[in-house]
Amino acid sequence: MRIGEDKSAESSQKGFHQQRFKATERPQQLQQAELEIQIREPVSDAELRAVALLRALSFYAYRPERAFAGKLHQKMKASEEYERLLELRENGSKPEQQEACLAAFCRWETVPLAPEELRVTSADGEDLALVGSLDVCATRAVEGQVLIGATLNAAYLSNVCVSEAARRRSVGRSLLNEARRRAHEWGVDALYVHTMAVNEVAQHFYCKHGFVLEREETSNEAHYRGHCLDGIEGRGRTVLLRVDRSSK
Repeated sequence: MRIGEDKSAESSQKGFHQQRFKATERPQQLQQAELEIQIREPVSDAELRAVALLRALSFYAYRPERAFAGKLHQKMKASEEYERLLELRENGSKPEQQEACLAAFCRWETVPLAPEELRVTSADGEDLALVGSLDVCATRAVEGQVLIGATLNAAYLSNVCVSEAARRRSVGRSLLNEARRRAHEWGVDALYVHTMAVNEVAQHFYCKHGFVLEREETSNEAHYRGHCLDGIEGRGRTVLLRVDRSSK
């Protein structure tokens, strides 16, 4: 999972991203009803652009004083991600792997705080809001990641994100369940996901749904591959979580 790891987005304020990823108790009144969502692969150009933008907004965060530069960088990242998703739609997965981009949509009026840029129109003319997405890929290893699962026949999650306007409404759980169903159809033995070691929120979510820690990158390993967080070399180390096919 890529969460705010781009070096140009690093903050000189110590602990900026650590605070973003810290698990905290949330007031009970923030609990909301589950959304009625549909999960499918994005089809239209508008849907692909919405998915790309949601990922840019989710994975690249900036302090308020860097908001202008941050918006420009998010726009650039969204454009890059759109091109990648477009290629996947047009050409399909690589011969040696299976891959799918999954997107979660709900009726626009049920998420009043959703950004207008995440509003799309379905094939039958209904106004929808994109509220989450992820990629699932059956492959031996994920490009750019040093931690590789012990299971040869595996699939990996990446780009897991939920719109801020739809959090705590079971979007992430529904996406994860669909990803596990896809991986099961592909016949893999285990599903893996990378996340940053400081990302308590993500690790709590995955462990809640049956994942366990398999491997953990050392600070030295992260340092040597130039992986830093908030300007601190080695702080951006990753962990690898796993759930077996038979797990519920």
